[in-house]
Amino acid sequence: MLAGLVIVADTPGRTPKSLAAATRVIAGGVPSTWVVPWIEELRLTGAVDWESMAREPRKVLTALGEAVDELISERTPQ
Repeated sequence: MLAGLVIVADTPGRTPKSLAAATRVIAGGVPSTWVVPWIEELRLTGAVDWESMAREPRKVLTALGEAVDELISERTPQ
């Protein structure tokens, strides 16, 4: 079962038009898409300070975590 697609920015700044267009095409074939923006601390340390993280990445990562939790609960026998 494919739950969705996680796209992680590989550099800071705007996504090139050609890459954004390809992303839209691919995202059209999956149930959900989460776009995680560039987070320098994540690249350097593998972890981030949740409280100091900007609002948008925190929002995306929260939504992604909720989707994962939902999938796990659906697969766990009651």
